[in-house]
Amino acid sequence: MAIYHLSVKIIGRSTGRSSVAAACYRSGDTITNQYDGITHDYRRKYWIEHTEILLPDNAPESFKDRSTLWNSVELAEKSGNSQLSREVELALPRELTLEQQTVLVRTYIEQNFTSQGMCADVAIHNPPVTDGHGIPLDSAGNPTHNPEQMVFQNPHAHIMLTMRPLDKDGQWEPKYQKSYLCRKDNIEKSIPVTEIKQAEADGWTKQYRYHVGKKKIWLTSDSAAKKDLKRVDKQPKSVNVPNPIIADWNSKDSLNRWRESWASMCNHALKENGINEQIDHRSYESQGINKVASVHLGPSAHQAEKRGVRTELGNLNREIAEDNYFLNQFKNQIESMEKAQTERLEKLSSRLEGLRAQYIASAYQQIMLSATLASEQDQTQTQLAVAAAMAKGAEQLLKVLETLEQTLAVKQQELETLNPIQMKKRKELESEIISTEKKINAVMNRLDEIKSAYKPEMSVPVSTSESVEQKRKRMRTLKEIQAQTYKEFYSLVEENKENMAELQALISRKRNTYDIHTEVKLKEHFADEFEKSILTKAREQAPELSEINNTGIKNTKSHRR
Repeated sequence: MAIYHLSVKIIGRSTGRSSVAAACYRSGDTITNQYDGITHDYRRKYWIEHTEILLPDNAPESFKDRSTLWNSVELAEKSGNSQLSREVELALPRELTLEQQTVLVRTYIEQNFTSQGMCADVAIHNPPVTDGHGIPLDSAGNPTHNPEQMVFQNPHAHIMLTMRPLDKDGQWEPKYQKSYLCRKDNIEKSIPVTEIKQAEADGWTKQYRYHVGKKKIWLTSDSAAKKDLKRVDKQPKSVNVPNPIIADWNSKDSLNRWRESWASMCNHALKENGINEQIDHRSYESQGINKVASVHLGPSAHQAEKRGVRTELGNLNREIAEDNYFLNQFKNQIESMEKAQTERLEKLSSRLEGLRAQYIASAYQQIMLSATLASEQDQTQTQLAVAAAMAKGAEQLLKVLETLEQTLAVKQQELETLNPIQMKKRKELESEIISTEKKINAVMNRLDEIKSAYKPEMSVPVSTSESVEQKRKRMRTLKEIQAQTYKEFYSLVEENKENMAELQALISRKRNTYDIHTEVKLKEHFADEFEKSILTKAREQAPELSEINNTGIKNTKSHRR
């Protein structure tokens, strides 16, 4: 089925990357980067379905050549931390043919990027499903080297975009424009360098720094002359103003437009081709879906998972999938229990108890996750403290080792130059050398003990801080689910306040059934990790009809949510 995926990343020199290398990898091309002289050759890369360069109207015709385009980008950027290009990665609908996917991507680029002045280099990839060693699999999960037997279900597009706009002559515009901060009638105004002459003719004056005692202040030349002040330097007050076009491209509003546009165009293409599938660019929360979103693995964790190495983020995704399945199944079972009731008040009381049960299930998960997160943070702090202590001990031992090795070298040199007839002195030196070597061995053994005593498991470069943030996000989503359930519960109560006594009587009869069902399902899902005390806390937080009096007014009671 069609899925929604659109991610935007920046390719920059600060992370050791180049736009030439990125373009070569995505297109399966070979290009020499004129900025650093490195040649990148990816002509043996497989599963590239289509490549194409799309340009705005004012771009030079020569930019249709990939080497010319990206070398022009590289040479336009001078600093070592320059942002070189923007990459938009799209998941393509599997229901469409390659030709339909290509037309869809091309139309999307023309409407959102080239029409705004960006140059776009697009590559469509469709790699096969592989095992942990990168070997393609057939539909039965067996390794195969026959392309006709391979399973292809991940068509996606890489769109590399330029970060600078082009002027009418096809030259790269600057990312920032220098402006002078001028004054006129006690008003300060930012004036671009290109407009400064006209502004000065209109009475605007540049400002310079002047000495006022030990301080330095900005004044116009006329104001400083009246006070007979001395200028600090010849540099006028100025700021670098971001190019407004680039500022718009980098804005969150643009990202939201690109995301919404892709969903809209995909849905239109699917409908036009008679495919009954739709995608949505909004988050689960925005769509009102009680579901926790999975996290993006990133290239390092993704490759590790493919090799069969279980990563922290991969484990988190598996936990999220299991919890989402549990919540969905639990909700369906509760709804089935509610539908079994026929009379209105019977049905309503079942709905209220169902909402309470759903609240307890999500609250249990949230409390458990909170405790796990706190425990992990405590363990991390402990590990850091232990690591710091061991590092300090190792550092001291290394200093001792260095001193002993220097002493040994001096004694060995002294022994080599010693007169053979000085037998007593020779024996003393030999004894001291043996003693020093023993001390060196003892220190080295102690260093080995420290290394073996603390070996943090870091099989792949996955950020712990990212995992912690994703768990916090997951907790916030679970709290949102509880808030929605809580709101619906009391909304139903308010609508039926005239039947409060009957509802309380009906609920008291049903309570035990729903509580037992909830506990059984939680025990099945969490198995050995289930804790009765956490269930008790979750029940204490759940909405209760007993808080409502006969007028439908909720009695004051602190409610931990």
